[in-house]
Order: sequence, then structure tokens, then C-alpha cells
Amino acid sequence: RERREKFIFDAVGGFCFESRFFFSFESLATLGRCFGLFPEVRGLVLRGPYRLVRHPVYLGELIAALGLLLAKPNILIVQH
Repeated sequence: RERREKFIFDAVGGFCFESRFFFSFESLATLGRCFGLFPEVRGLVLRGPYRLVRHPVYLGELIAALGLLLAKPNILIVQH
């Protein structure tokens, strides 16, 4: 039973970690020419993942950290 639970946490954690790439690539692709370092250069994007959340790249990183924490619970991951 313990091995099965570990497998489930590893699988869910791995899925969360890998989904970060989807959020990052999809978000940057949606930005297209609106990507820039200065806010005044960028326009307000309201399509793609930006319809649902203001900062989807950060959401992807948060989900990746959650996935690491599920797969390998460690205080160093929480502090990162």
C-alpha cells in the first residue's frame, strides 16, 4: 500500500512539474509581440491563458514547486 501511495504522489508530482512547460510556452506564445521588459511597451493581453490568470508563467512555476513537493517532500523545496 505504501508503494502505491508513493507512486501516486510521484506521478501527480511529475505531472505538475512537467505542466510548467505548457504554462510557460503557451503564455510566451500568447504574448507574441507584446513581450517586453518595460510595462509601457507591452499591451494588456486578454487572450489565451491570460483570460484566466494575470501571470500564467508564475502560476506554472508555482505548480512545478507543488509537484516537486509532492514527489519529494523536503524542507529545502519549501524554502526555495
